[in-house]
Amino acid sequence: MPCATQLPAQAGTFDRSLPFLNKTITLYKQQTKDNLFHGNEASLRLDWNPREKDRFFTEFKWLKSTDKIGPQTAELFGSGSRGFDNPIQNVFPHFSFDWTHSLSPTVLNEFKAGYVGNIILIRTSQAGVPSIAFDSLEMGFGSYNGYPQFFKENIYTYADMVSITKGKHNLKVGYELRRNLENSEFNISRPSYYFADVPTFAIDAPYEMVAGTDPCIVDASAPDCAGGSHLKSNFRWWRNWEHGAYFQDDWKVSRRLTLNMGIRYDLYQRHTELNNLATIFKKGPGKNVIDNVTTGAGWLANANVPGPNANGFLGSVGTINGVTYDCTGAVGSVPYFQSEIAGVCGPGGFAPSKSLGRGRHNDWGPRVGFAWDVFGNGKTSMRGGFGIAYEGTLYNPLSNSRWNLPYYNFGDISASLTNDTGPLAGTSLTQLVNGAAGNGTVIYAPQSPTCLPVSINGAPCPANHQDAPGTAGGTGNIQGWSPTNRNVAILTGVLTPDGIDDPYVYNFYLNGQHEILPKTVLELSYVGTAGHKLFRAENINRIPGGRMPVGTCVVDSFGRNVCGRETDPTSPLTNSNPAGVLNPNYFRIRNWQNNVNSNYHSMQVSLRKQASHGITFNANYTWSHSLDIGSTWHSGATTANGRAPGEAFATDQTLPHLDYGNSIFDVRHRVVVNYVWELPWAKNARGFKGAILGGWQWNGIWSFQTGAHWSPFCSSTASCDFLKENPTRNAMRVGSIAPSFDGTHDMWANGWGSFFALPGSRVIGPQPDAFFYRPCDGHNLEPVVCVGNERRNQFVGPNFFNADISLFKSFKITERTSLQFRAESFNILNRTNFQLPGGINNRVNSQGGSLTAPLGVFGQSAGTFNPRQLQFGLKATF
Repeated sequence: MPCATQLPAQAGTFDRSLPFLNKTITLYKQQTKDNLFHGNEASLRLDWNPREKDRFFTEFKWLKSTDKIGPQTAELFGSGSRGFDNPIQNVFPHFSFDWTHSLSPTVLNEFKAGYVGNIILIRTSQAGVPSIAFDSLEMGFGSYNGYPQFFKENIYTYADMVSITKGKHNLKVGYELRRNLENSEFNISRPSYYFADVPTFAIDAPYEMVAGTDPCIVDASAPDCAGGSHLKSNFRWWRNWEHGAYFQDDWKVSRRLTLNMGIRYDLYQRHTELNNLATIFKKGPGKNVIDNVTTGAGWLANANVPGPNANGFLGSVGTINGVTYDCTGAVGSVPYFQSEIAGVCGPGGFAPSKSLGRGRHNDWGPRVGFAWDVFGNGKTSMRGGFGIAYEGTLYNPLSNSRWNLPYYNFGDISASLTNDTGPLAGTSLTQLVNGAAGNGTVIYAPQSPTCLPVSINGAPCPANHQDAPGTAGGTGNIQGWSPTNRNVAILTGVLTPDGIDDPYVYNFYLNGQHEILPKTVLELSYVGTAGHKLFRAENINRIPGGRMPVGTCVVDSFGRNVCGRETDPTSPLTNSNPAGVLNPNYFRIRNWQNNVNSNYHSMQVSLRKQASHGITFNANYTWSHSLDIGSTWHSGATTANGRAPGEAFATDQTLPHLDYGNSIFDVRHRVVVNYVWELPWAKNARGFKGAILGGWQWNGIWSFQTGAHWSPFCSSTASCDFLKENPTRNAMRVGSIAPSFDGTHDMWANGWGSFFALPGSRVIGPQPDAFFYRPCDGHNLEPVVCVGNERRNQFVGPNFFNADISLFKSFKITERTSLQFRAESFNILNRTNFQLPGGINNRVNSQGGSLTAPLGVFGQSAGTFNPRQLQFGLKATF
């Protein structure tokens, strides 16, 4: 029988469309987690007062922790099964020095210097095994393709402050200098391979791969670029300076009133790279990314004319700002590989730069405050303040520009692998899974007979275009890269020549205290913040309606006229934009923007009882509400709630207010009670009775809080692309019949059931037997554009209740020596405190295509916090 002929179903065989294994249990071991520690730490402190006017202080701390197993990834599409360890070593040195010198009775100078090091090394035990994932729900294997990693961050700080007391004024003026150095290797030369199911894995047929490569654009004449682009690790050496200067006046206006007034100036230099490997993205003509939502006109679409692609389109010739660009060529031509580079196919695109964009020089932060003894008797006081603070801790986000062309390419390549069975016969698996046609060649396993046999720890195969021998990407001969692939990046960190602003926050505070009983104080506070121009990444290479066929225009649910941009894949010579993006020369463009505002308001009440009669007591209650457009800078790649629940790229970058909602860390109510009770019996007894019954102390911390917020979403780009703009996986918001739903203990433990599953892909609108629904047809080519009514982070997670109790017994041995026995319990009631649902269990849809098993269990918690823990110890004081 010819190989092309599909065999009929055989008795006793299984359905290819079903997963091989629905659920797996993997026991991840770790040596360093929570209260488990494997390593060494040391500290040294010296205090020296050589004379009355001088005081010196220095301290050194050093901590080293190791874990031979290392971090594991437990998500379905992750890896980390047994045998694939990622040994990790952390070293954290710290040094500080302080010199205080009295210049006169009213003038004091304080000089400080410090060093903090963060050194993190993660290895992989099987470098020659790439990361493998299955869409059919079987657990993947192989270490995360971002290992190994090595980050060495050195932070040097210097500060000097002069304090002057003059009459009723206490003046302070100071200057701070900070030097940041980050030397790192982020190795993504070990590819991630994606398989539809186990049979495609058995025949070495992945449909997609993600890997880091040297595009051989700048260093094309280098020996390792003789064969073209190839797998390559990523090394960067980032540097920057930070300056701060301030003045403050604490003015005691009267015995009852003190005013605080000050101002601070900050200057954050933009980052440079030691070897001049910084990059920017030059704009094309236009004011905004999208100036016209109908035509897509803006600086991104106008950056280049469409260049050749892997789908048969040979490029185009066009004029931008009066300059004609010939961007035509076959596979292997300069336009084919470099259409993303500024000046090749247009004025815009990636370009080398001396720094990461232009800096800012107007970070002035005034601060005012007051303290008022209301009645002059010291029992009732009011305090308040306002200040502006600027954000300078953007080091990690900005350094993500390491992935940019022309020096590097974080490539995502999809193969046009054909599904050969069932009703989907002849359908490209890439089209099925990603919603877009293949864009290149996926290299997997040895590409030359001379490289056989298959090896996971031997020499690389020259035909596979791997990294250098001995490196992670140059180990074994399974992983590889085709130099015929275009530089289609899945991950970038783009800054334009304009740079970014420094985010800033308004801080508000008003507090009242009153002594209601001796040594007992009731306190009521308002604490608020308003964040402006906060930092976040946005995928800018998309537009509402873009995935519809080119020339198709509709009115969306907001009354806008939006038009399709996706070209016909059956006509290769005109298929210039197979993904319907703004600029087809690029895939995903992750642009750092100041596009988030936030606000936080809280009422805080506390009751504090100072030590008396052997009892110290504190009770605190906080009501708060935090709202923003986005809570993390990484667009959901790293969030408190798992993968992308409420933290994906903006729903619609042209309408950012659609994402205004609860922050992922928004917790409305929190109560904490803590106490220390020195038990009174036999307190003054001596002899045997005093030794046994006296000296006991009972301590406790009881806390309760309502749940954090999260968002259900649909992950299917094939049937939930309601805006018709997502060529990559994103969190699409659906419709719901109610704003939220309170889960029960059983629902958090086992999932929320079929009522919360999204109906079939062609079922539109509310349904009587479903909580969620599709607001319109989300298939790419359907001429309808809409957004679901579900608000961002409207669902409330499981609450948290915890009680930590301890009992101490002190033994007096001598006048200066004592011994303390400590019995401590954490979560003594052993309450099951659920975590939020993981990224998989936030999804309301089932896996697309021919796979019928649900993708996770909606609403099921990703795990629990620690169970009851008991520990006993002895503490000697001498």
